[in-house]
Amino acid sequence: MPKCVRCEQMLPPQFCKQLEDHLDDPKALECIYCKNKVDSIDLRTGEKYTKEKCIKEYAIFLKILAEKRDIARAMSEKEKSLIIRP
Repeated sequence: MPKCVRCEQMLPPQFCKQLEDHLDDPKALECIYCKNKVDSIDLRTGEKYTKEKCIKEYAIFLKILAEKRDIARAMSEKEKSLIIRP
């Protein structure tokens, strides 16, 4: 979960780049919005993709991912309890 060191927001990995002056620190990432000093980028489809929208959509993705992991964990624990031991 990449976090921009400038704006301190979590964004998808493809929206963050390693800071050139901190190549030895894997957590020294800067989002493309901060690097280019913009609030939105133009997509190939012609629409603008704002930083706020990117952050919100990534937060939703992370929440869904966490829920799926919890469900999978609960299912595996339930399956363990169903095992009949001789």
